[in-house]
Amino acid sequence: MSGFWLNLKLVLYLQSQCLTESLGFLNPPHRQAAGRYATCYLKIGINNMKNLPSIILIISIVLTSCEDSMPVINKEYKLQYDRNSDIYLIKIKNEETLIQGHIMFYGYNKNFIIAQQKFQQNITEANLANNYNDRRKAVFESNLSAYYIFKIDTDSVFGPFDKQEYLSVRERLNIPSILKFNHSTLSHYTNGQRKDVGYKIMDEDVIDIKNLKGNESVNSIFNE
Repeated sequence: MSGFWLNLKLVLYLQSQCLTESLGFLNPPHRQAAGRYATCYLKIGINNMKNLPSIILIISIVLTSCEDSMPVINKEYKLQYDRNSDIYLIKIKNEETLIQGHIMFYGYNKNFIIAQQKFQQNITEANLANNYNDRRKAVFESNLSAYYIFKIDTDSVFGPFDKQEYLSVRERLNIPSILKFNHSTLSHYTNGQRKDVGYKIMDEDVIDIKNLKGNESVNSIFNE
């Protein structure tokens, strides 16, 4: 029975970590995650190998449930995150990446998904930085954005565009003016991991600031 109770403790501990990551850490770098789980093992007193198969199974289940906390769009599409805490759009059926980089704002209806995105490779200062912290700082301080449109019925991705190109293509595709960016991904970073200036300095021409969901923590994060 001792093995059962150890595994139960592990489930409860990892589930708490899953909640934290789905709301804040968002899949930290592998070394950090590995260190946390190693600490977990020491805390609950696992000191032999006979529980290893159960531990591997439990971790797989819990981490899968973490991923399932990300927003689903129109039942077939989903936001996902990578180890750099970038959020991107995938197709659920085959996990195909539709819009990469880091999506900051998005909106959708039954015909279109629109996204305002930041792609680190486009930020010169980040590419010239020598270490991880300097690269992330350069990304956060850059307000360089790109815009994407995904047309659902034809499975077509349009972009990246600058703002004027984006507005022109919207008009050509007959996207209704009421469809704006009304969702922010900032709510997935409750511990301030993404201090992208774009979350605070928003363009009201394309973002529905009045009805924006998920950006409520912006003041507390940037005043830390």
